[in-house]
Amino acid sequence: MKKSIRKILVTALFVFSISLLITDAAQAKPKFSKSTKTITIRKTYTLKIKGIKTKNIKKVTFKASNKKVISVKKLSNKAVKVIARKKGQTIVKAVVKCKKKVNGKKKLILKCRIKVVNKKVGDKKDSDKKNEENNDNNNIVDDTGNNGGNTGKAEYTVEKILEQDPERFQKINDYTIYEAGDEYAYGFITSPFWHTVDWATKKQYDEIMAEVKRIVEAVHISDGMTDQEKAWRLGRYLVKNIKYELSTHEQHIYGTLFNKKTVCAGYSKTFALLCRYAGLECDYMQSDEIGNHAWNIIKLRDYWYVVDLTDAYFCFCTSLGDYDKHYITIPFFREWEYVDKTLREHMDWLYLTEEYVSTHPIDTMGYYLRCQERGIEAFTGKELYSLPE
Repeated sequence: MKKSIRKILVTALFVFSISLLITDAAQAKPKFSKSTKTITIRKTYTLKIKGIKTKNIKKVTFKASNKKVISVKKLSNKAVKVIARKKGQTIVKAVVKCKKKVNGKKKLILKCRIKVVNKKVGDKKDSDKKNEENNDNNNIVDDTGNNGGNTGKAEYTVEKILEQDPERFQKINDYTIYEAGDEYAYGFITSPFWHTVDWATKKQYDEIMAEVKRIVEAVHISDGMTDQEKAWRLGRYLVKNIKYELSTHEQHIYGTLFNKKTVCAGYSKTFALLCRYAGLECDYMQSDEIGNHAWNIIKLRDYWYVVDLTDAYFCFCTSLGDYDKHYITIPFFREWEYVDKTLREHMDWLYLTEEYVSTHPIDTMGYYLRCQERGIEAFTGKELYSLPE
C-alpha cells in the first residue's frame, strides 16, 4: 500500500515538473505581436508585447530608429501606437525592464521592422509609382531642414494632419486635439509638430485639465500681468513642486502632474501646456540624436526666448536646498546661444525647417537685456525672485 502511495506521489511530482516546463515553454519568447509590418503613410498601427505578464513589467521604453519615417506613442506598458510619417523603413524597439527574469533575463530588447508606403502594395499602377517617386525626390528634406532647395516646409504639423483627415481628427482648442475611435483620444499640443503631441485617455484628460486650471489659479495668474510674469509664475510652480528624477523616465504630462516627478521632457511638455492654457505662445523643443534633452521657447513681444526648467530646477535645489524658498538663481528667459551648441546642431530636424525658423525668431540676448535696449519696462531677475506666490 505504501509503495503504491509512493509511486503515485512520484508520478504526480513528475507530472507537475513537466507541466512547469510546458508552462514556461508556453510563455514563448517575448516579442512584438508582429516582427515586420507594412503600413500606409499617415496611418497608424498598434504593436503589442507578447510573452511577458503586465505585472512583471517594471518599465518599458519605445523608440524608433528613424523618427522621420514613423513616430511612436506609448499606450501602455504592453502597447505602442506607430504613426506613419514618411515613406521608408525603420525599426521600432522596446526596451523592457522586468521585475522577475523572463527567459533568464531582466532586461529585454524587442524589435519590429516597419515599412511605410504611400499606398498598400499592389494598389498602384506603374505610372502612378513613377509620379510618386518623382514627388518623393522633390520632398527630400536634409538635416538642415532644406527641402531640395525649396521652402523646407514641415510636412508633419498638427494643422497638416488635421487637414488631411478631418473626419478622424478634430481641434478642440489651441492646446488640444481629439482623435475619434481611440482610447488615448485626447492630445495636448506642445509644439506645431504632430510627433510631440502628448496623448491621454478621457479620464486622464479631465484630470489634467482640472489640475491645469487649479495651478493657474494657485499662482494667481491675472489679465493685468505681463506675459513675463505669467510665464515665470508657471515655471516657478513646476520647479518647486515637481522633482527631477532620472530613474522615472517620466516624459508625459499626466505622470508629471500626478506623480510629481519627471525628466526634462515632462517639465517642457507640461510648461508648454500651462502657458498655452494661459494664452502664451510656448513650444516644446527637443534634441534626441545627441544629448537627449528637452526645453521650451516662449514668445515675449517680438522674439522667442529659451526657458530650461531642468536647469532652473537644479539651480533652485543645489543653491538653496530649501523647498520653502521660491528662488531660481539663473536668468529665466534666455538667448538662443544659452542652449549648448551640440544640442542646437542636432535638434529634431523639424525645428530647423525654414518655415519654423522664420516664424520663431529666437533672440540673441536675454529678455531683460532686450527690454533695456529698447527702453521697455521689465522685471529684473531679482524682482522676479521676489514676486509673492
